[in-house]
Order: sequence, then C-alpha cells, then structure tokens
Amino acid sequence: MTPAPSLDQVLSSIRFNPDLVLWGLIQACQQGYPLAGRVVLQAMLPKLVLLSRTYPYPEVDHLLAALWIRLANYPLERRPHSVAANLYLDTRKDVLSEARAQPLAPPTTTDPGPSGARVILTARQLKLASPLSLTIVEEVYLKGLPQAVVAERYAMSRGAIRRRCSDTVRQLRDHRELLIAYCSDPNGPHCLVEAD
Repeated sequence: MTPAPSLDQVLSSIRFNPDLVLWGLIQACQQGYPLAGRVVLQAMLPKLVLLSRTYPYPEVDHLLAALWIRLANYPLERRPHSVAANLYLDTRKDVLSEARAQPLAPPTTTDPGPSGARVILTARQLKLASPLSLTIVEEVYLKGLPQAVVAERYAMSRGAIRRRCSDTVRQLRDHRELLIAYCSDPNGPHCLVEAD
C-alpha cells in the first residue's frame, strides 16, 4: 500500500491480501484512527446487506453497529487469520444473541402493537406453527371458548389443549421479532396481512 492510498486502492488491496490489509486497518482503528475502521465497514457492507435480508437478522444499521463494536475489540494477536470471516461470524453471533435476549415489550397505551388476529393470520402465512395449533390458540385465546369445548371439538383432552396452546404461544414468542416486523406496518413492503 502507498503512504496515502485512495479508498478504491485500499478496498482493492483487501481482495488480494485480505488478512494483512484488514489486520492493519483494524490495528489503526484500535489505535485511534476511526477512518480505518470505516474502511473495514465499507468492505464488509455487501455481506451485511445480504445478511440483513434473511430472517432473523435486523436492519443493516444494527449489523453495522455490532460490527463496529467487534472492530474495537478484535483480538489481533490471537486471531490474525481469516479476519473477514471472523468479523462476519462474530457480528452475526452478537446480533442473534442480542435478539434472543430481548424480552417482548409490553404494549403501551399509545402503541398497543399488532392485534391477536393479525398475529395469528401472519403466523399462518409464515407457517410458524401448524394450522391446527393456530386454530386452537385462536379459539381459546381470541374467541374465548372454554378449553373443554375446544377439546371436545378436536377430540383431545383438556391437558392436550393446554399443552398445544402453551407450545404454540412459545413458538410465536420465539418468532416475535419477525411477527412484529410483518404486522406493525400495514403499508410496508413486508406486510402479509390486510389492514384491520
């Protein structure tokens, strides 16, 4: 690399010698040159954009923030090889663990969140649980039918209905970020359901 390379030259050199160039950029970033870190973010941006388009990853800006934190703490001496792959995988791991750790926010008076009917409809379309399980949850929790009535309707015991409801609600809770994203904006590009 020349003493003052252009951004295109640096990005091009990453393709030919990724570990050496990324190692040097990360080291410069950690020594107080944030522009070097910005170049690493630029180099990693296409992969993060692709990652953001797959469930359950959040938007690109969240991934970039996680990558920036990784850059600041990357163990250069311990992991000098496969730097790009390590950064990508570590960022992916951080974002997934953070998403799993976030509790479902309680509804507020100003933003009650998606309706139960909308959540069930979206879960059906995304196939997040079996159709029968979603119908049972809908009848018990949304329509308020007694479990005994639902159990008789589907030739199941009350205990089986309780377990089915509990398991299905847990499945939906595991996919809460996806459900909120698909349900909260009726005019958004990802909306699968009709507005109420």
